Amino acid sequence: MKIRNDVALMYLNLLTGFIEKGYKGKFGYVLTVNLRKIKESLQEFLNTRNELIMKYGEKKDENYFLNQEDKGKYKKFIEEITPLATIEQHIDIMKIPANEVWDQLDSEAMIQLEWMLDEPQN
Repeated sequence: MKIRNDVALMYLNLLTGFIEKGYKGKFGYVLTVNLRKIKESLQEFLNTRNELIMKYGEKKDENYFLNQEDKGKYKKFIEEITPLATIEQHIDIMKIPANEVWDQLDSEAMIQLEWMLDEPQN
């Protein structure tokens, strides 16, 4: 599946939340495999993003954050990160038939994970 880095980062955060809910069995396995694949594919992007946050951000309690009120630095961050965030890459996403997770997910979760759900199977 071709995925932009910014979308893959959104999927990474989404999967992390689902894994924290403790899903088991085949669905838990698919979540974990996809999280690992996405995390590996984003490693260089995340490293660069963190370097840019340190370059243009502010330090508070050992952490760096972007201050959107500092328009100049925030604009420079956006200018440098956007070309990297929009790069598409191929990530081999493992899919699971939707009917195998219907009893575990509500409709909102099904919509959030539609990119990794296949057509229902008999």
